Amino acid sequence: MRSVALIQIVAALVPTVFFALIGFIPGSLVAFMYLLIAIGTLAGVRVCWAICPLMPLGAVALLGPVVLYNFYLYFSDDPLYLDSPGTVLVVVIPAVFVLLPAVVVLALLVRNWRSYVQVVRGAAA
Repeated sequence: MRSVALIQIVAALVPTVFFALIGFIPGSLVAFMYLLIAIGTLAGVRVCWAICPLMPLGAVALLGPVVLYNFYLYFSDDPLYLDSPGTVLVVVIPAVFVLLPAVVVLALLVRNWRSYVQVVRGAAA
């Protein structure tokens, strides 16, 4: 589970830096809170392990449909994307910096589900 905790730190650090660079303060604060939770998982704090899936789930739930819809518009030759091809960057950048790390963390948690449940219940450290 230590590898999952390290991946979570990287997955939390990427959106924190991204939101800070673009000046989006609420996103930076949420991402920073996730970074603190990820550091807590590395330290073995059970409460941090218990709430660590919430941030990636929130990112996937909030950003996933938007990214999928915009990719659908792009590949179906919507006039918005035909007139200005740079518009796709507005979708790709958050998808890479926010959605992709969240999906990786969730995939790792699902892959190590039994170990995750044991850590949350306190049976293993």
